Amino acid sequence: MTHEMKRKQRCSPETLATVWRVALLVFSAAAGVSAATAISSQVLPNSSGVREQDTIDLSADGNLISVVWADQRADSGIWVAQREAGVWQGAEDMTYLPPAIDLPYSWSPGVAVTGTQTAVAWIQSSAPSHPADCSTENRVMGRLLGTGPAQVVMEGVYGPYTSPDIIASSTGWHVVFSAATSPTDCTGSLLDIYYSSWTAATSSWSTPVAIVTHSAALDPNAVVGGALFPRISANPGTGELHVVWEQNQASRGEQERSIWMTVRPASSTQWSAPERLSPSAQTLAVRPSIAEASDGETHISWTVTDRLAVVTEQHIQYRSLKRSLPISLSLGADQVTGNFPTLARSTISARTGIVCVAWHGYAGAAGSGKEDIWVRCSRDKGATWGAPENWSQSTDQLSIFASAELGTDGYLNAAWVEYYLDPLGNWKPQGVSFRSGPPADNRIFLPLVMRGR
Repeated sequence: MTHEMKRKQRCSPETLATVWRVALLVFSAAAGVSAATAISSQVLPNSSGVREQDTIDLSADGNLISVVWADQRADSGIWVAQREAGVWQGAEDMTYLPPAIDLPYSWSPGVAVTGTQTAVAWIQSSAPSHPADCSTENRVMGRLLGTGPAQVVMEGVYGPYTSPDIIASSTGWHVVFSAATSPTDCTGSLLDIYYSSWTAATSSWSTPVAIVTHSAALDPNAVVGGALFPRISANPGTGELHVVWEQNQASRGEQERSIWMTVRPASSTQWSAPERLSPSAQTLAVRPSIAEASDGETHISWTVTDRLAVVTEQHIQYRSLKRSLPISLSLGADQVTGNFPTLARSTISARTGIVCVAWHGYAGAAGSGKEDIWVRCSRDKGATWGAPENWSQSTDQLSIFASAELGTDGYLNAAWVEYYLDPLGNWKPQGVSFRSGPPADNRIFLPLVMRGR
């Protein structure tokens, strides 16, 4: 496969790489641990510049895996590393902006893969990171690798919560994002959710449509609120699109966050009325993730915390749409250090009968540890779950921003960011780590990372 990844003209940055070694612990469905098989070290070059306090994303389909991240070095954009048939093709800046877009910073990428094609959506801005003051106008961008420069999906976007999510389906590419269309709306957290699609027939992104307004799911007593952090999925059997999001609202002096969903049937352009997924007893439910299995099951995960300002305890929740109540996947509380980020966002992926959820955190008292990447899987459509497995196994580093996906070949692929403590006592990105667990017969494969030094 030829990967056309055109780059903006700039001086070549220093190439630093993260090297890791992977061993596979093979768990038999009946007999438990049976063997360990070593896999040669792999390298993701140019990932040491991964942007602090920003997301990365991974997508897999068959032989192709794409990992994307935003780079924080000067005049650098969205980077992509691709692995085809087990071989990494390298990492390059794929931003390729048209001349009319004179905005130097890129952040919050999302990626989707289908067949041999990769599509990426992200934010292009004059701000070096998520602007907290709502004064910066941003643009949502989209690009299909190998098809020319990036295109503007939507301009006139304000706010720090505009993180696009992109997926592929049989009908094309779909992207959702939260956006305020003025600094005033951004200051009031009045963010709506927008949807756009790309098809081969048009070779362009459709005009974004507000599918959920900031007030669509508000309590009658709420004084302010917005729809944040949307995630989208496509049911491979019915063609339905599902969008979940975090609803923010304040009433009677208290802030509440809850998880909601809207659905668009395959034969319609209309989206359903919002449906609440998190129980009313969960007043701080945040950061949802959604996945569809080929058997038609829809699976959702999110995080429940005890507070938003200074996070102490968090619990990863899971729910299938066929079950009315969520269950907790956390064994006790999951803690975070408070460095980056302040919430443990989960990522969920599903194939027929198999569901896996990944997140970062550590067990024990607050302030007693450092984050690792945890993975927990079910082989019976979410009815029962195996024990959480530590994928990163880093004792002196922070492992955060997990992104995981089950490929069509059955491999569970995961990527995350490793942070190290510099001599001045600051946590800095070391690079993007990746690992994959191949299946065999009826066994679950849970990898264990052993880093080379």
